[in-house]
Amino acid sequence: MANWWDGRSNERYWCEVTDRRDVGSDLKAPQKNEADQDYWSYSLIEEVMPGDVIFHYSTREKAFVGASVAGGPMEQRPIVWAPHGTTGRVRTSVRPERPGYWRPLYGYRSATRSLPLSAIEQPGEATWLRTWVKAHEEVQPLRLPFQLRNDGIRAGQGYLFKMPADFVERWTELSNLADELDDRAEELADRGSVPQATPTEPLRRFQPKSEADYTAIISAAVQHRTRTHEKLVRIAGEWLKARGAVIANLHPKDLEIISPVRIIVEAKVVRHRDALFAIREAVGQLCEYRYFIGPRNAAIAVLLDVQPSGTLITYAEDHLQVAVLWLLDASISGGPLAQRLILNSMNGIPNQ
Repeated sequence: MANWWDGRSNERYWCEVTDRRDVGSDLKAPQKNEADQDYWSYSLIEEVMPGDVIFHYSTREKAFVGASVAGGPMEQRPIVWAPHGTTGRVRTSVRPERPGYWRPLYGYRSATRSLPLSAIEQPGEATWLRTWVKAHEEVQPLRLPFQLRNDGIRAGQGYLFKMPADFVERWTELSNLADELDDRAEELADRGSVPQATPTEPLRRFQPKSEADYTAIISAAVQHRTRTHEKLVRIAGEWLKARGAVIANLHPKDLEIISPVRIIVEAKVVRHRDALFAIREAVGQLCEYRYFIGPRNAAIAVLLDVQPSGTLITYAEDHLQVAVLWLLDASISGGPLAQRLILNSMNGIPNQ
């Protein structure tokens, strides 16, 4: 069954509800519940991708106390598990190992200011939350980390939940944590962009829904987008629109200029990695988008968050015929090909 967040590149947040003291060490849950049945809140670990952000809600403190970045691969391994409320009994009786799911976490950050459940229960926040849920009734089940009850709001009954991006943007305590982890998320997403399989288990993330195998691969390859990436796309889109361009951002394409020229744009965050790697990765995606999704007569361009070297600009534009754009302060600049194909048109100069 499809999830409501499938295909939404900004929906990369999750929530662990736990009373454990080693918060941020890992994600782990049994494969079956106490009734020996499959349970979605456990198996949801399989949906997490490297680079996704995990918020940690402590049932001890009744607050969101920190966040981590998911690594990979997810493993099936024996674990010792005590459901919520049983930690006291563990001291007097040893619980046996049972088959479980396990995924590593990295970069745990404790919240400078935690987000208590009591803050979300305030009238204004509670009304906003209930309105959001009402507006999304058609995409049930939502798998949210909250129970909306007649007597108030409670933490979800389960282990792992989906944290909508709207919630992260709504509550600054969460968005601040996500911002602090963005570098680590970018790093781990790059390492895990191609899901890995354990020797005894097939690759789970590739589940083509039609005969169009290559299109399915394209969609899977661009699932993860960090906040820095989304900011880069947003700034570029706003800059282009302010200059009269007609643009779109239909998944999996980052940006597509429809008028006054037709350009498919792939955005890449360079940060501490090699700009050549970012360009190489973008070129492969751009060629596939143009061929398999179209339009095939569109030009292609890569958008970076820093200015690359002159050698790389020459290589990409002269040899590969891929326009190179980059963010400069709050505006967009580019190489000679990008100037000719795109930027001159944005300034009202006829395309040459």
